[in-house]
Amino acid sequence: LQMEGKGQALQSSKYRFGALSMLNEIRKSEKLQKNSRFSLIPGYTKYPQYAIFRGMIPTICREMPSFGAYFATYFLLVDLGIKNLGFREPDSIDMLFTRHFAMSLIFGGLAGCACWLVSYPADVIKTKIQMDGINGKYQYKGMWNCGSQIIKAEGGVGLWRGFQATMLRAFCVNAITFASTMLIKNWIDQLADKYKNKQIQ
Repeated sequence: LQMEGKGQALQSSKYRFGALSMLNEIRKSEKLQKNSRFSLIPGYTKYPQYAIFRGMIPTICREMPSFGAYFATYFLLVDLGIKNLGFREPDSIDMLFTRHFAMSLIFGGLAGCACWLVSYPADVIKTKIQMDGINGKYQYKGMWNCGSQIIKAEGGVGLWRGFQATMLRAFCVNAITFASTMLIKNWIDQLADKYKNKQIQ
């Protein structure tokens, strides 16, 4: 959705061997692009594989607030649930069909939504920068230039293209991720405690 109608469609036949074929195609493409911004990097013409790091700075700018909001939201909700709703983190398979596991799913889903809420514009910019030059022309000079061009062409809504689909995915994926991860973690902790107690005895 973010790149709908932009650039040229990739030909899947180029990538017979999946990721390896794609990396090789990127390397060859960047080697041919003499006007690539990466040509400013010392040794780039000799090592065009640097292109696989395109969008690294926008990615870092996305990840820092993203993961901060992710874990902060989850553990804040867990604390509120413990204090106000009698929530207990699932620690055994027997708790799969209890309200505690259901609450864990909701907390995880909301954490995923918070994660994308604070980082989505940065993700749109990252994606556009990574796809820049696919049609042989480079349009963006950096993050700020990319963001300003998006707003100029599409308005502020351009930074939120595809947001609804992402939020739906984020809630479902992170609900399962957090609930199952914490269930397994707590179960393993219980087993470790039992083993330690046996060793002491």
